[in-house]
Amino acid sequence: MAKQARSNGGAAGKHQQGGAVSNNSNTKRPWQPKGTKPGPASQFAGSKKRPAAGPPAAAAGAAAGAKGTDATRAAKRPKVQQQRREPVAAAVKGKQADKAVAAAVAAADRAKASAAVAKDAAKKAAAAAVDAVTVATATAAPGADGTTAHAAPAAGVKAAARGATAINANWQSLKEAVAAAKRPPPPEHIQKKIRRRQEAAAAAAGASAGDAAATAGGRRPGVVGSDTGLTKVLAIDCEMVGTGPKGSVSTLARVCLVNSSGVVLLDTFVKPKEKVTDYRTWVSGVRPSDVANGRPHEDVIQQVAHMVAGRILVGHSIGNDLRALRLEAHPRELLRDTAKYPGLMKELPGGRKVSASLKDLAATHLGLVIQQGEHTPVDDARAALYLYQKFHREWEAAVRAGNLTPVSGLGRSGKGDR
Repeated sequence: MAKQARSNGGAAGKHQQGGAVSNNSNTKRPWQPKGTKPGPASQFAGSKKRPAAGPPAAAAGAAAGAKGTDATRAAKRPKVQQQRREPVAAAVKGKQADKAVAAAVAAADRAKASAAVAKDAAKKAAAAAVDAVTVATATAAPGADGTTAHAAPAAGVKAAARGATAINANWQSLKEAVAAAKRPPPPEHIQKKIRRRQEAAAAAAGASAGDAAATAGGRRPGVVGSDTGLTKVLAIDCEMVGTGPKGSVSTLARVCLVNSSGVVLLDTFVKPKEKVTDYRTWVSGVRPSDVANGRPHEDVIQQVAHMVAGRILVGHSIGNDLRALRLEAHPRELLRDTAKYPGLMKELPGGRKVSASLKDLAATHLGLVIQQGEHTPVDDARAALYLYQKFHREWEAAVRAGNLTPVSGLGRSGKGDR
């Protein structure tokens, strides 16, 4: 029995000491706290000692340390970037401050210069006023003959006024110059437009000067009598515009009628029925606004027909005007065409005669200047009238003798030789 007990006790001792001999996890250990589940991991539950960390625990610690280092670097990165940006921002602010200071200094200099100019102008005005008062006081005293001079004070006051006006003009010019200097220059395409307009204005001024010089050498047709109503002899001239394809059809756009004194009885623009395709402004002087505001075509034709009925009608290449006015039925013996009168025609070397331009006839026979650029029907009608009046006796004698071929109301489109 004793032997059996020892063997049992030894087996139990081996089981309690090793803990690894038996694989039964439900075996109650004497040192295990009450209420805990038996098992290999709970054998240290009540003890301060902990099992040594194995390889998995070491890897987890290293990973946690790496994460902490990355977080620290990420937290420090914005501060480093901010420290790098601060010198650049400071330099930019310094440049902006320098520019602002320079602009302020320039503005102060301009203001100082303007103030100096204004001060000088005020001094000059005050000096001019003092001089005027001095002159007025000196000249207001009685002279040696007991008279008082009044013209000198007035002259002094006028001189002071002129001085003040000149100062004001200079001051205004200075202000405009300063304002223009402050304004930025316009873009290049705007500058090109301005230059083109200036060149066009200069060219127009040169052309006007040329016309004025030509007119100065001669004179334009004017009024030669006192009659203001309808007379036995009338002169007519029309200006045409082009309608149809490429403006090939001539249409009435302006008509002028003068009496034997050169007084204008009618001068009006006409609104064509057809669409205008060529205004011929360079020679006709007619513009879109003229025909747009012109009178109705039928009204003008009826008025002209009523005015010229039974009267001698003078013109240059008058057949074209009659056709435009639908006056082909006007008696041919009452028509006087300066383009067809033999005494006014040019003779070619072979003896053949051709029509001369109204411009040349007016310059040669009348000493008048017409058709300098755009035509004016008033001048053209007067020039034709005065040519007829100059050769009136010979002309009418030839008409009575039947030596002149009657003028036809039909002619080529356009005005022909003008």
